Amino acid sequence: LAFSASSQILSGPLAGDNPFLFQNGIFSSALGEEVSLFLPVGEVTRELNGLTEVSPGHFQRDGTGVVTFRFTCERSDPLYLYLPTTRLRRANLKINGRNLGNYFDIRRYDAVCLGEFPVGKELTLTVTALESELYFSDVYLYYQDMALTESVTSRLKESPYSIDSFTSSRLVGRVTATEELPYLLTTIPADEGWAVTVDGVKTSPVKVFGTLLAVPLTPGEHTVALRYLPRGFLPGLAVSSLTLLGILLYVILCRSRRRQTIR
Repeated sequence: LAFSASSQILSGPLAGDNPFLFQNGIFSSALGEEVSLFLPVGEVTRELNGLTEVSPGHFQRDGTGVVTFRFTCERSDPLYLYLPTTRLRRANLKINGRNLGNYFDIRRYDAVCLGEFPVGKELTLTVTALESELYFSDVYLYYQDMALTESVTSRLKESPYSIDSFTSSRLVGRVTATEELPYLLTTIPADEGWAVTVDGVKTSPVKVFGTLLAVPLTPGEHTVALRYLPRGFLPGLAVSSLTLLGILLYVILCRSRRRQTIR
């Protein structure tokens, strides 16, 4: 959920169209040193069959509608694919003839694990258009360095945010910060509704990487509490309370008038 991180997270990367470089940037910033958990595939060739590229990244189907990528496996680590697009047009993915299902779908548009393969194996990736058009601006094929991933994960676990208590809207836990790692980096999306205290003192959180919540700390062990109150909750509560008060006053007034009439 959270761990101590270096101040480099303040100038860390913003999410672009390459999620693998973004992940590398996040972990490099958190550790304060360059690490590459994801490594790009080497030379990749592309072939179009029954597709015409009418403009960069825009393909029109006029036949089988297949884009074929060929490359040689260089590592035995897991292999991932991501195709950036601004328009979802369904397509089917296959690797060496094995069906990976549909892509560019509202239910599935993310990095796809293609599997693990022997070093030196020739790989053929096909993207088959299922509609009249297909859009993607690039092809990102990356290996995940599992040995380095395990090493980095172990290092981050050395300074975790240990949760003492939690509810649906509040977290309380302890974390130890150092001169090198003076921030608590969370995996919680940053939002104005979050209120943070450090050792009971209100502290302003910061947004990092354009999306995540982080908390500045001084060296030493701290108790950090995070509480979420949706924007508009307090004004809404005030309006509701005033409305209820008005209804109660109206009921009381009506009863009072009714008693006076009876008399």
